[in-house]
Amino acid sequence: MNVPTIDQTVNSKYNPTVLLFFLLIAKIIPLYFFIFLGYLSAKFLGVQKEPIGKLLLYIISPAVVFYSGLTNSLTLENISLPVIIFLVATLVSSVFYYLGKKLYPEDNSGNLLAYCAGAGNTGYFGLPVIAAVVGEQAFSLAVIAGLGMIAFESTFGFYYAAKGNFSTVKSLQKLASLPHLYAFALGSIFHYLGYISNQTVDSNFAYFKGSYSLLGMMIIGIGLANLKFTISDFKFVGLVLSAKFLICPLLMGCYLYLDSQYFHLYSDVSRQILLIMGIVPLAANAVVIASELKLSAEKAALAVLISTFCALLLIPAWVG
Repeated sequence: MNVPTIDQTVNSKYNPTVLLFFLLIAKIIPLYFFIFLGYLSAKFLGVQKEPIGKLLLYIISPAVVFYSGLTNSLTLENISLPVIIFLVATLVSSVFYYLGKKLYPEDNSGNLLAYCAGAGNTGYFGLPVIAAVVGEQAFSLAVIAGLGMIAFESTFGFYYAAKGNFSTVKSLQKLASLPHLYAFALGSIFHYLGYISNQTVDSNFAYFKGSYSLLGMMIIGIGLANLKFTISDFKFVGLVLSAKFLICPLLMGCYLYLDSQYFHLYSDVSRQILLIMGIVPLAANAVVIASELKLSAEKAALAVLISTFCALLLIPAWVG
């Protein structure tokens, strides 16, 4: 069954913003169910986040990135989409990195803040929302745009986070050990060598995509299982929300305004993709990265959860 797009809802007898709100709920409810499963698995089965985090970071996520490179072409026309997302994320993250040093001089919360300020869930949140709002025809282009976030998380984002517990040299070594960019480069090489879509290959990589979605959201629940709330946690979450839902969309909105007035680079579909990706919630990867780098995974999980709820309310107003 095809999901109605925002354009189709405009001619509906229902209020398009209200209808879009319920469409988004239908798309996102399974993600919250996965979070709840993670919470239950930690509470009653003793599941730990660290081994799952390593599995996601070094095996499952790189496989998904490899497949994206394998099946998508990068042209001069669409390469600017991931570039803009990468630049916005890096700029916001850099500002919060230096702000975090002032606000958290005695611990590494500022490093986690820098990562969280830039990292957006453009994949397993952004892609379903774009399919619902723009239409399935935008999905492939949205995957390419989302590569900008992968590039940020694998470079500046990871480096700022790693600096919380490691020296500059060690942080760079850990950065170099991340397989994501290597996986994408390898997938792109196979693509340009003439890879032809194969049903067996596609179905096997679908397992990786499904596992990443499931485990990526479950690890949020695992992180929440032992979380004890403090005032500083909500201060941290407030800073992350200001980055994700105020500064990022403001920068993206300004850029799209300039494009509409002067540059005229993008189609309506591309503008809507950038608009939505400018207001996605904090990436679930924040919990994985925090766990791997021995930062506060619980604090990251709280920020992911609250920002995901906020996005559900804010996106219909932002794109409506």
